[in-house]
Amino acid sequence: MLGSMRRWLILAVMILLMGWAGGQVLPDLLRPGQDRSATDAVIEQVEPDLAGKPVAAQRGAAVAEDPPPSVRPVLPAAPTSTTRATDTPASPSDQRPRTASQALRDLRRQLTEAAQLGRAAQAGDAAAQAERDRRRAAEPDPRVRAALGEGVVPDLGRWRPSAPSLPSAAAPAPVGEVKAYWLTPGENGDGTYESAIQVDEQGRATIETVYEPTEGVRWRVRYNAWAYRDGDGNTVIDARGQEVDVIERPPWGWWSPDSMVVKPDGLVDLIDDKHDPGQGTTGARGPG
Repeated sequence: MLGSMRRWLILAVMILLMGWAGGQVLPDLLRPGQDRSATDAVIEQVEPDLAGKPVAAQRGAAVAEDPPPSVRPVLPAAPTSTTRATDTPASPSDQRPRTASQALRDLRRQLTEAAQLGRAAQAGDAAAQAERDRRRAAEPDPRVRAALGEGVVPDLGRWRPSAPSLPSAAAPAPVGEVKAYWLTPGENGDGTYESAIQVDEQGRATIETVYEPTEGVRWRVRYNAWAYRDGDGNTVIDARGQEVDVIERPPWGWWSPDSMVVKPDGLVDLIDDKHDPGQGTTGARGPG
């Protein structure tokens, strides 16, 4: 009887101890508002936001409007082209040709740099003198040679944003005089033109043109130009923007300077600053 009562007493004490332990654990497990899945645990993180206030973030809580400062969006990498068009530069034929205004702006920048080198050489800088002489000997453009030798930007005439296009320089022009006989195209061929172009060793040119109409007073004008050869061996007479000295004229009108491209076969193409064309030859009167 005592042994049986002792067993029951021990069993009762064990039940009381288990009940006390369960009373400590179950309230926490059964607390409302908690996610108690088998694979999750309570996680609480506290991070400062941009204003310095704590922001509580835990699983199941609302997401804060502003992300923590350490969060940065990751953008996808730009796609890599596999075409050869992006791996090789465009060929010269694919590039748009420069306009006359762009070419003149580039020439003015080149002349400014050449004039600065020329002034440094004139001031006695030995290195500048050697570089000036080297560049002058190899420079095909007479305007650049003049800037190197004189230390100033040469006269390019009046600036015209819509100036006609001319080829660039590739070699010096031959020294001497060329005569061109030409007409302007169209139905009103009421006279002939004769131009005498004198080119000196520096590539400076003087053009004197006489226009003889079938009726009325003739024109006689004179103006300066620059002379050089382009890559095709043509002699280019660049008179764009130059002032015209009118020697003889009727009591009306004005003269626009004519630039010329004289080809090796003697044919001449002309264009004035108003983009009016002309055609002629160095061999005989009238267009060749």
